Amino acid sequence: MSESRCSYSAPAGNHASINCSSLCALATALLFLVGPVGHAAELGFTIAEGIESTDNANLTSANEVRETIYTTELGVTLNQDSPKQDTRIEFLTEYRDYRNNIFDDENVPSLSATVDWTVVPGRFTWILQDVLTQEEIDGLEAATPDNKQDVNNFTTGPDFFFRITQTDAIQVGLRYTDSYFEETDEDSERYSQSIGWQHELSSRTGVSLNFENEAVEFDDNILNEDFDRQDLFIRLDTQQAKNQFQFEIGATSIDRDRGEDGDEPLARFSWNRRLSDRSSLDVSVVREVSDAGRNITVEAPGSSGPGDVFIDKRLNVGYTLARRRTTIKIDLFGRKQDFKLTKSEEKNRGIDVEIKRNVSRKLTFTLVGGTTRTEFVDIRRVDKDTSFGASLSYRLGRTLSLSVTAEQNHRDSDDSFQDYKENRAMLQIAYNNRSPIIPVSER
Repeated sequence: MSESRCSYSAPAGNHASINCSSLCALATALLFLVGPVGHAAELGFTIAEGIESTDNANLTSANEVRETIYTTELGVTLNQDSPKQDTRIEFLTEYRDYRNNIFDDENVPSLSATVDWTVVPGRFTWILQDVLTQEEIDGLEAATPDNKQDVNNFTTGPDFFFRITQTDAIQVGLRYTDSYFEETDEDSERYSQSIGWQHELSSRTGVSLNFENEAVEFDDNILNEDFDRQDLFIRLDTQQAKNQFQFEIGATSIDRDRGEDGDEPLARFSWNRRLSDRSSLDVSVVREVSDAGRNITVEAPGSSGPGDVFIDKRLNVGYTLARRRTTIKIDLFGRKQDFKLTKSEEKNRGIDVEIKRNVSRKLTFTLVGGTTRTEFVDIRRVDKDTSFGASLSYRLGRTLSLSVTAEQNHRDSDDSFQDYKENRAMLQIAYNNRSPIIPVSER
């Protein structure tokens, strides 16, 4: 595997490897926030210590091995809304100490960051986005620590706006994206340009014609094939009292360096419905061309083949009910991936449910459960994954809490070697603080 352009590698015995771009995203936003921006930002941080126990650390069908894990978590959140800057950052890193040495000790980081600067109001903005998470290395194997890798997708670039008439404008955008994979040879850089004509049909509805061009260059272009991508589509946005819609329809063209070129339809639809003051419904339907780098930012089960472009079809339906003491979240999902180079196909569908009840001002009870059916069509294999759990959280004070969690994970597979059942218990004490940052100009 080629070396990452900028990464941190932990000492021997630690699997941590963090792309430098994600650290830059966090550091840049922090430095910008504490400068003289003239608007307060909300800072939250969490420090937690915990202990976990599992009766099947290797997630195997036989010869289960017990393991005890000591955990240390550090989390930071930043939120700011101002005329010059919008910031949303969530960063979490967890150190996991495997006491029986079933796995090497590891650091598990995650980051979701968006910083949008308004350089010239109405004319020039600059955006920075970063997603750092973990993916399975081999989607056919159980998700143990040895089968996971850090992946990072960092994007930055400007947008320029040119007002033509009172209802028409031209938008031009440039983007640089760095995609990093800790273990697999899928690191890439992409350079994209976009132009769009925007027309306001009314104060609540707009339509635009958009063209995007993207060049994808892999670090290892022997295993992976560089390609160019062009998207041409029409977008319709409308916002009503209780409904918000976005609809895109068009086409995508793929021009490979060596392989067969192709054209595919493009369609994206999203709908948010506010059912009442306490409940909402979210629906999204997507049919698009994707690849390993783009797949990092998609929160859905699925795989990505090395350098493989695939047709991605997704359906998500989410329902949220938030009462004074009870919150219910239900998510239904389905996904079909059709890989072009490897001629393989994967299908996923399932449901996730979370019910949270504030028993008292200090005690919170949470139930979670979900099931996912994954079909690997080309090898005629079906996996059925089920998980459910319960947790109690007790506030010891304004910033200190104690929680205990129990969960069970189960897989029933056509490949009997992939069957497993795991019982896991966790105890954690956490310090959480959330307070405003007062900028220099207001001190």
